[in-house]
Amino acid sequence: MAYTFNAQRLADLVRACRDREGIDQRTLAARAQSSASTISRIENRTEKLSPDLDTVMRVINACGIRLEEFIDADDESGKAQIQDISTQLRASSELSAATRQALAAIIQAVRIQLSDQNTQDTEL
Repeated sequence: MAYTFNAQRLADLVRACRDREGIDQRTLAARAQSSASTISRIENRTEKLSPDLDTVMRVINACGIRLEEFIDADDESGKAQIQDISTQLRASSELSAATRQALAAIIQAVRIQLSDQNTQDTEL
């Protein structure tokens, strides 16, 4: 099972959230307990995009973005797993062991993909 992280989609969703709410990056950053520079890096997809999971989760929660909106899987069971994790994350900060393990696998796949993308970008 392979997962795909769509950084452009996440950037678009975060920007759309700000536009919809009529807020600037600093206001969103305050809501997400983050920094305006982190919001800017996400929106502009800079090479230093790799904020940690907690930061990404705070930003997407502040915007009401679901995981399945910017992470995809190559099969139906993977897609269902992402939706289950997303539902659990919205419902509770306490995750089951199975959910933590599944989320860790997705995050690892995304980190590998981001690392590969950054390597390709620097080679150009």
